[in-house]
Amino acid sequence: MSPREQLYQLMADLFAIDASELSPASSRESIDRWDSMGTIDLVAQLEKTFSVRFDLLEVDQLLTLEIVEKSLVEKGVQF
Repeated sequence: MSPREQLYQLMADLFAIDASELSPASSRESIDRWDSMGTIDLVAQLEKTFSVRFDLLEVDQLLTLEIVEKSLVEKGVQF
């Protein structure tokens, strides 16, 4: 499974949606379960899956799937 597929599947599992419903524009506003607790769970899963770390300022900026992916790229994950 590619890193992008892993990311989409991780988010689909976490937010109880089908991965096919996700796009780079998917956001906290468009995914019901992506609230503040969902963000904490998302960051924990991202850190575990991709062996990265986010600081508090970065976590606050994770507003869309596109931003999440860009943040992972900045941390060395290759998509």
